[in-house]
Amino acid sequence: MNFKFTSLSVVALATTAALSGCSTEEEKIEKVYPFEQASSTAHGSNATGQGLWCKAPDIVQTVDSDFHPLSTQEITDLKAVALAAANSDNDWTDAEIAAWESSFNPYTYDYGTIDLYDTLGLTNEEMARQAVAKEEARAFKIEQGQQEIFDAEGAFEGGFDAWFDTWFATVPYTDYLGKSQRLDKAARGNELALSTANNGEEACYTPPTECPNYKVLDESGAYDCIVPETNPIADAPAPIYEAAANETVVYFRKNGVQDEANYADITIHAWDNGNCTSYGESTAWGTGRGSAGIDPNYGIYWVLPLIDGHSSCGNMIIYNKTSGDKYITQNDGMIPLGNSGDVLLHNLDKITYYQEGFPANLMDGLYLGNQHPYFGAAAGKKSCGWGTELDESGESCVGQTLSCPTGTTDVGVAQVDIASKCIEVFNPDETTLLLRGGFNGWGNPTEGQEFEYLGEGTNKYRKNYVYGAHPEDATVEEDGTINYNFKIADADWSEATSFGGVKGGDLPTVGGSMQLTAGNGVGQDMALKFAENKIYQFNVDATDPTAVQLNIEDVPVAAFPKITFGSEDPVEFEYARSGRYLHTATLAAETVSIVISDEANDFALGAVTGSDVASLDVALALVNDGSAISFTAPEAAAYNITLDLSDLAAPTFKIEKAKPLGLDAVYIRGTMTGWGDPAPDEDEIVYDKDSRTYSVVYGLEAVTGEDKHQFKFASKAWDGSTVDVGAGNVTFSDDAEALPLTGTGNVEVKPTKSTSYEFSLDFSTASVGVLKVQEAPIYIRGGIYGSGDWAADDTMRLNFVPTDEQNTTEAGHVYTSTVTTTGEGFFKIADSEWGDAFGFNWGIDPDEAEAGNNVVVLGTPIQLATGNDSQNISFPHPAGQYVFSFDDVTKQLTVTAAP
Repeated sequence: MNFKFTSLSVVALATTAALSGCSTEEEKIEKVYPFEQASSTAHGSNATGQGLWCKAPDIVQTVDSDFHPLSTQEITDLKAVALAAANSDNDWTDAEIAAWESSFNPYTYDYGTIDLYDTLGLTNEEMARQAVAKEEARAFKIEQGQQEIFDAEGAFEGGFDAWFDTWFATVPYTDYLGKSQRLDKAARGNELALSTANNGEEACYTPPTECPNYKVLDESGAYDCIVPETNPIADAPAPIYEAAANETVVYFRKNGVQDEANYADITIHAWDNGNCTSYGESTAWGTGRGSAGIDPNYGIYWVLPLIDGHSSCGNMIIYNKTSGDKYITQNDGMIPLGNSGDVLLHNLDKITYYQEGFPANLMDGLYLGNQHPYFGAAAGKKSCGWGTELDESGESCVGQTLSCPTGTTDVGVAQVDIASKCIEVFNPDETTLLLRGGFNGWGNPTEGQEFEYLGEGTNKYRKNYVYGAHPEDATVEEDGTINYNFKIADADWSEATSFGGVKGGDLPTVGGSMQLTAGNGVGQDMALKFAENKIYQFNVDATDPTAVQLNIEDVPVAAFPKITFGSEDPVEFEYARSGRYLHTATLAAETVSIVISDEANDFALGAVTGSDVASLDVALALVNDGSAISFTAPEAAAYNITLDLSDLAAPTFKIEKAKPLGLDAVYIRGTMTGWGDPAPDEDEIVYDKDSRTYSVVYGLEAVTGEDKHQFKFASKAWDGSTVDVGAGNVTFSDDAEALPLTGTGNVEVKPTKSTSYEFSLDFSTASVGVLKVQEAPIYIRGGIYGSGDWAADDTMRLNFVPTDEQNTTEAGHVYTSTVTTTGEGFFKIADSEWGDAFGFNWGIDPDEAEAGNNVVVLGTPIQLATGNDSQNISFPHPAGQYVFSFDDVTKQLTVTAAP
């Protein structure tokens, strides 16, 4: 969408008169009769027989109603919208309104952001440009495949043509016409006193072209704005490195701190082709060229060699070699390398600048870098292409929201610089997908690259990809990996089944999951670091074919191990990471024979002959093609079965009483840590197999009003989390000592006392856990208070003391109180049942006590140990007030004299 006017200065209209004025070298208005006899000088005609000439940036326009002064109705309408904007609160007095109206000039008033199209409509010239833009937009939508989508039976009443007219009518005029010109043309007509009598004559007119401050108007009229040979912004600092002979330098400034971390994995791809031959050698995609440094003003930079007689341009792309994300433009970029006088490609010092937030200079279809620094530059208003619109910030063009027919889905919506469109929804039952990337020649030929489909109606695919040694000629990263791009697609790269990453979305990681998107030009190349001699498992979940998910794992074997109990059908293990496979089964109290195998992938493990009996909670060694395993369940119950292949030379098999939430550790996640990710180790909810209960103790601040603590139980990291237990997955305890709990997603609790609380999840009586939050009193217990009877005394209770005034829902693991002692003696830190209530029974390690390290030194932390064999803590201080503070993370106690 180019808003440039074509200059008509050499077009002569023999039957019309012309008007010139303040935009020419003459200050007065004079009529020119262009086609008098060559010998005539009457009325200022020239000898060439040509029409009106205008000094740039003015252009010649033929007078019509567009140039007539504003009508009475137009002035009335402009005054109304201007007054409404000025008096937006509608609180002006009549006198203030009258004063404003008396000063209102419709031609000179600053209308700001008011859309004048709504008030003045389209001019004749704008309607002509609208017709051209509409055809351009139609061709674009057809190229996107939207004609086939909306011409399908039942897709849209009236088919593609009707849909397109409806869609085009929603596109704001400013998107493809730029600023309304009626007011500017009317002002010119008012200046020249034009009327219908002047229709058909010529007038000089300055189009409303606005250039950002790092560009200037093109006086030749060939372009709107160009980058001049001399930087129009003064006082820009010099870069830290300037191009030497046979070199060019490319700078790229990314938002953020100008350090190595900000530019991690960002590189440049530079190559020669028939249009631009400048480097003599090309970089490899996925590797790029190493940077030469980071300029504090202009960012990371690369020094590229230039051959003798190089072209006036060089091809390049700046991108992240890990994510594949491109910067500045999604198209092939180009650096200018031309000489003085080359309007587009001049670059006298052979330095090119890019900066995040500034688009490439799009000229004649070329996406050019800037010849001068952006230091002090302003990007100006951004213009978006078809299928995109400005986001709320006004800084980025994003895919428009669409309403797509049944059987299709929208793609590209809200993605930066991606034109949205409707595509067909694929049918997994009828589609074969392939793994296609740089590590396998992009699946060409495709034999052996097919995903396994898990069966009709499952909508799930999987593939184990065995990656061996790196290619000998490959460039290996410092961490020993090679970064490969890939996609998941069918053999024909069909649009509905060519899946890539969502631009700006999650990146593929081993152990992580991400959403995919289809659509030509929408799904982005994904990048994954491959280490040598690894097996990567790709799992595609198309349960919702409009929101396909990809999970990647690093697995120990190119198989999908299964477990068979007696004569039952084999059941597949679930991969639990770190080389472990997990299965949970309900077994009767009897002996059962167990086989582990995957016949389709020639995989079988068994017990060592003569050692084939598995015992509860004891790991059993396995060997290839070993014997069936025998196990006698002590009771009818659910059991966790672990196949541990973390050491392929020593695989093991283990059966345990099932943990309700699986084998991996589970953590409390919530407002107490700001929902931080990953969860800290101390926030694990510890499982007790005897009581089948998970629990953790946490200090909470008392809350009032609308404040509340919120939490869930989940895996350590949200990415790839296998556990996510909220209010809808538990039963709230109604015990007398339990705090009231609420919530539908997150669990909510409102303690009225700042102290220590136990969070417990009890599976002893049901498959759905009973969640309970109750006070968990922690005491100083010993002979240094009261009667010296070591009782659990509330005057010696440790509580949580909030310290952050800005946080009204503070939480933590440090428990503190100011207490009064009766003098020297011994004590421990314990709960009311010496550890049997909430697990607190802290004293001194026996070895440390024997060495004399059991004495409290005021102000010095003392390390504690737990257990019934822990020794008493010595308190050799006189009676008085002291502050006791126990850190349940470091297990250290600090005692100080009370202030």
